Amino acid sequence: MFKFTSLLLLLLTLLVACTHATPLVVRADSIQCETSSGSPTHDDIKAAFEKLLSSGKDGKICTKTLFNDNQCGVVSSAGGCKISFCGLWDGSISCEQAGLAAMEIMNKCENTDRKAGGTYTFSGTSNSIKVHK
Repeated sequence: MFKFTSLLLLLLTLLVACTHATPLVVRADSIQCETSSGSPTHDDIKAAFEKLLSSGKDGKICTKTLFNDNQCGVVSSAGGCKISFCGLWDGSISCEQAGLAAMEIMNKCENTDRKAGGTYTFSGTSNSIKVHK
């Protein structure tokens, strides 16, 4: 599954590059797992990233809200899961790219209780996607 989602991220990057937008370059080791008993469940994470993927199909840009001190803002939520975009960009990211990054976190970091949490950092930047409660 990891190879399939990595291929999806590569294809998305190429698609964005071909539409004159500035793509993010993704590196394979950019996920830091932070899963604990308090992490969101598989079903909540999936519902939150599916919202992003669905709205991103038309090229929608997601804007972060609820800024906090570390420059993070929520771009999607469902049940007990929040997906946040963190960094110094203008506060927006491709919804589809945010959803794919959250899906990667779930796939790599999920424990036996079907919970996951973590951070996906985009290569060459301090910008990231976080899956958390």
